[in-house]
Amino acid sequence: MGNIYFKKGEFDEALACYEKALKLRVKVLGKVHPDVASTYNNLGLVHIRLSSFDGALKCYQKAMEIYKDYFDGDHPNIGTCYHNIGSVYYQRRSF
Repeated sequence: MGNIYFKKGEFDEALACYEKALKLRVKVLGKVHPDVASTYNNLGLVHIRLSSFDGALKCYQKAMEIYKDYFDGDHPNIGTCYHNIGSVYYQRRSF
């Protein structure tokens, strides 16, 4: 549902869905699982659209922390997190 709301530009609704998904995934899968990290990444994307750059940065950093705990350092998802974090700094003009 969050993806549908996101694509429709209904970011507040997308945020609510992703937050619910995060709670469920953590409960079922545990805190360190790629699906949990993916949900944090989706939350970060919504925060970017809402111009909540601090919120986005926290979500992307959490996703990277999980991916680093789950995968080795060369996994593409870790690279995506670095890219997303860099995008936040760029959009905030914090470079």
